[in-house]
Amino acid sequence: MSGRHANTPSLKIIPPVNDHFADCDKALAIRPRRGSVTGTTGSAFGFDSDHRRQLGILQMQVLLVEDHEESRRVLQSLLEHWGFEVAGAGNLKKGLELIGTHRFDAIISDISLPDGSGYALVNEAKRQGGNLVAIALSGYASPADIQIGKLAGFDHHLTKPCDCQHLRSILEPAQTANH
Repeated sequence: MSGRHANTPSLKIIPPVNDHFADCDKALAIRPRRGSVTGTTGSAFGFDSDHRRQLGILQMQVLLVEDHEESRRVLQSLLEHWGFEVAGAGNLKKGLELIGTHRFDAIISDISLPDGSGYALVNEAKRQGGNLVAIALSGYASPADIQIGKLAGFDHHLTKPCDCQHLRSILEPAQTANH
């Protein structure tokens, strides 16, 4: 290639692979991840989480509970790209184990999990005194589903397919408030 575009890298836009997070897949395909300069993945500024804490760099801790593996992978990658530190779980049991051993600033959970519900997860997290923002991410979108979610402890209810920018608009103010 010659001319004025000779040194311009081309961007390859990969078609979405996940209907629940189609706009997220596209965003990940065309933007570099934070930390990629140093070869690390999921760590803002190229430092691991212990090193960031030693330096006083605080990151929002997010628990993502989604049983659909591809959806969890895409959303976890996007959240890490945005600078959040994310622990992923594929079922209620693993999610409960994580909230029992780690402190989270936010929980994003599907409602229907193979071994229980996101309602039980969030209810337990809030019962333990967690000052966190809880976001339901589900295909269940009836007014009754949303009301049950609020009673269980969800602060927000997003439906699939997820509007990722709306999700980000919920998390970023919570990050500022918690840190």
